[in-house]
Amino acid sequence: MQSFNVVSEGTGTWGFASYNYHKFELSAVYALTPKLSLQLGGYSTYWGRNALQENGLVVGAWYKF
Repeated sequence: MQSFNVVSEGTGTWGFASYNYHKFELSAVYALTPKLSLQLGGYSTYWGRNALQENGLVVGAWYKF
């Protein structure tokens, strides 16, 4: 579980307004073997101002050396 928060610095200039947004990510990792694991999860922007709504998937493979 993670939370990402971005806040613009200042009020913006040249037609670009200030912005902020907050995302939440939740994912899980499953060990297939002692050396290989798979990750699956998702994220979403749950609050923002002058920012895009982002939703997505997280897919990963972890390999232990």
